[in-house]
Amino acid sequence: MKTSQPVQAKLTELNIPFEIVNHPPATTTAEADSYIKEISGVRTKSMFLTNRRKSAYYLLIVDDQKHLDMHKFAEIVDEKRLPK
Repeated sequence: MKTSQPVQAKLTELNIPFEIVNHPPATTTAEADSYIKEISGVRTKSMFLTNRRKSAYYLLIVDDQKHLDMHKFAEIVDEKRLPK
């Protein structure tokens, strides 16, 4: 089973329209935008983070035009430091 299948099933169950766009990994939002330039919608960036002990994991999805204050995020989730 593809890892995206449970998400697709839930979106379908909730009647939430979606479109899957397959593309190679992108290291910048500009590069990611080049793969979806003909598609309208909000552009996002995703970050999968873990703490130093690898005992907690965080998936952040934010508007690609926003800056994330990593120190503030670490404070909110009660982590002393998150890897860069």
